[in-house]
Amino acid sequence: MAVLAVPWIHLQEEGFSSYLVWPFLIAAFFLLVLFIAIDWQVVNPLVPFRALWNAKPISGTIMAVSAHISLIAIVVIPMLGSYFFSHSQRINTVILKSMGSLRQPASHLVSFF
Repeated sequence: MAVLAVPWIHLQEEGFSSYLVWPFLIAAFFLLVLFIAIDWQVVNPLVPFRALWNAKPISGTIMAVSAHISLIAIVVIPMLGSYFFSHSQRINTVILKSMGSLRQPASHLVSFF
């Protein structure tokens, strides 16, 4: 994880073509493969990879992913929709005011008595 910190820090400023990004990404990938290879062979692994392929973890993963997607659909999409709707209403108001379509009513036409 520490090897991944360096490329993520430099990625935004330097880009993918930087020498500060690719060597560390390759080192992180190599260390991940090495960890999986060693962890697969020991008696008491840190991450039981063989147990992850059982039916229960896969069904749990499917349930977690579907819950996350429904959370996005229920919370985030309406929130973004309300933001863009209110933003478009402000833009429409500015455009109509600049075109002169939203004039104030003439005082002699408005009568309350």
